[in-house]
Amino acid sequence: MTASAKPAKEKKPLTFFHLPWPIFLIITVIVLLATFLGVMPAGMTGCFLFMMVLGEILSWIGDHTPIIKSYLGGGAIVCIFGAALLVFANLLPAYNTVSAKAPADAGKSVTALVDSVNSAVNSILKDSKVTREPGKEFTAVVKGKDNLPVTVTLTFDGSKAIETVKVNAEGQDEDALAYAASEELTGQYIGKKGWNMILPFGNLDLVGAINSFFKGDGGFLDWYIAALITGSILGMNRKLLMKAAARYFPAIFGGLILAFGLCCGVAALMGYPVMNALLLIALPIMGGGMGAGATPLSKIFESSSSMTAAQALSVMTPAVAIGNAVSIVLAGILVKVIRGKMNGNGALMRAGSIDPKELEISPEMQQKRDKIDLKNLGIGLLTSGAFFAWGFILAGIWKSLVPSITIHAYAWMIISVAVCKVTGIVPERIEIACYQWFQFVMKNLTSMLLVGIGICYLDIGTVISSFSGTYLLLCAATCIGAFVGAAIVGKLVGFYPFESGITAGLCMSNMGGTGDVAVLSASKRMELMPFAQISSRLGGAIILLLASLLLSLLARFIIVPEPAVVEEAVTGAVNVIRTLVG
Repeated sequence: MTASAKPAKEKKPLTFFHLPWPIFLIITVIVLLATFLGVMPAGMTGCFLFMMVLGEILSWIGDHTPIIKSYLGGGAIVCIFGAALLVFANLLPAYNTVSAKAPADAGKSVTALVDSVNSAVNSILKDSKVTREPGKEFTAVVKGKDNLPVTVTLTFDGSKAIETVKVNAEGQDEDALAYAASEELTGQYIGKKGWNMILPFGNLDLVGAINSFFKGDGGFLDWYIAALITGSILGMNRKLLMKAAARYFPAIFGGLILAFGLCCGVAALMGYPVMNALLLIALPIMGGGMGAGATPLSKIFESSSSMTAAQALSVMTPAVAIGNAVSIVLAGILVKVIRGKMNGNGALMRAGSIDPKELEISPEMQQKRDKIDLKNLGIGLLTSGAFFAWGFILAGIWKSLVPSITIHAYAWMIISVAVCKVTGIVPERIEIACYQWFQFVMKNLTSMLLVGIGICYLDIGTVISSFSGTYLLLCAATCIGAFVGAAIVGKLVGFYPFESGITAGLCMSNMGGTGDVAVLSASKRMELMPFAQISSRLGGAIILLLASLLLSLLARFIIVPEPAVVEEAVTGAVNVIRTLVG
């Protein structure tokens, strides 16, 4: 070897989840066997295991795929959309509730009968003792109107789909009896299986279990966000938090103003009703997601007598989903494009006249943080849970005092943790413990969380069905306006434009807490979670207040869509895509 020759770069061994790939492959095979044999535990253990394995695989694919890894958010975007596509294509075991619909002009007795039959049919389909042998009858009895029994008997064909349906509704009125015997009712069940796949050792509703674990009673999303809020705020430099907070709200309003203005401008140019664009597209996109945004917004629409909640949601839901997707993709692209003085590389505030050392974590503190103590992880878990519960206590008190204005428990949690940090009343050891717990959760469970977002929150059918050029352009204009407006005002108040645009802009236009994680992950700015949560929670509350004002002035200018037309268009588009995928 000559003196000028360079030593060959040592190639790192392939690992998944910090494990050698053969070991991870064995674990993956076990998970797949348990899943597709139908024996995967449906509780927390099974959900954790499946989501961690799937998240690691999808994250690796995204981080190693050209273009996607460089411009579209890498592993974060593939985890979310990959998991959503698996659900959309029925490639994960799931139970799809089978239900018939009563005629639009049906009376109460017929509607009650249909509800009873739906309940009976699903109880048979979900019963593990029902073998679905062709020609054999399986019966269920439920209580119907006035506690009268409704008996449903099913038979199955060779593919284990429903072949015949018999309904016995003795004692019901004539209309209900006639409808019970009609093919109009029974025909809606023929060919349905309930389970999207029949597995060898038993049926498994993996998607339903993940939904319950992630956003239902399991509350994994709350658990994750609680760790992030507590650890990231208590882990901040105290002086940085005090100097940044007062400047943050102007950046939010800058994003709102430009988002609304750009959306309305594009709508005017494209011939789309401007008030519809502002109130039914831009407003819900900037409102903090579905649960804390579009859903309460729909109630405000209904209370204003401008349209029903159902009509409002039929237009707002696709906007929220597309706005979330655009925000994630935009974050992944912009982190590669915006460089130099515009990018703080994770820092929100410019140093300017401030001594940069004041905004840094001291070497002594960093050394304490790096010394991981297993007891500290338990302290961090306990403390973050306590702050989470305290947020709900304050939200309950506020709701009882000011019922007309909703402020989410996360907002109160953020305020409480920030006050504790600024005042210094939390002992240093507990601050370090919460930071270490936050780092453990973020580094090990983020891909798992993103898979849950894709499975539970991102409806591919809704996104695809709304992909008209004008509608998509309006959603994109709102997100771009949010980023640019927040970036401009952020620069004026002393923030780095990129970080300001991400947190005060795109974290307003995404889907709340779930979107915050995805946007920050795509832009590699997870340390900015406290500011993202301010956008989603307090910013969302601002949107609800703004909606009440705007609707009182502008509701009469909304052009109301026909729900039947919207539903028909959505159903048709989704059916076409399912046919292509299938």
